[in-house]
Amino acid sequence: MLARRACGGCSVRTVNWPVMQAVLLFAGWAMMALLSKDATGGTALSAIRDLLGYASADNQYVIAFVLGSCSGSLLYGQQKMSSLWRAPMLLLYLAAMFGCLQAIWDGQYADGEPRPRLFIAPDQWAVIVGAAVFVLGMLEEYSGWSLARWRLLSSRG
Repeated sequence: MLARRACGGCSVRTVNWPVMQAVLLFAGWAMMALLSKDATGGTALSAIRDLLGYASADNQYVIAFVLGSCSGSLLYGQQKMSSLWRAPMLLLYLAAMFGCLQAIWDGQYADGEPRPRLFIAPDQWAVIVGAAVFVLGMLEEYSGWSLARWRLLSSRG
């Protein structure tokens, strides 16, 4: 969550916002799954549930445990600066993103309710953008490649 960056002769702690957003999102999803099994029927959580192989809504506690564990491992991995601890979150986040994209493409929510694509898209947009930003943030942090550097190189022609 807090990363150290060199600033001249000092060391400044900064917040990695894509990581913080993912932690809060997954912790919120875990709490919702604990409160009601209906929460696992949402499009993003339904995709995660399908990935885990739990097609029954009776396994809400397992889904809540997995989401909470991913959130905790992401925080731990951020402190240790290790990508291994971020892998479970990345896998589940991408599953949620592709589930949302499939719902938009098919024109129906996970519960089978048909709707126009442009009705579903704004509803699922936060998960899609969040997952994309999370992936780009990981690539930037661990590969040393930044979007700002890419824009600079592409503008030089």
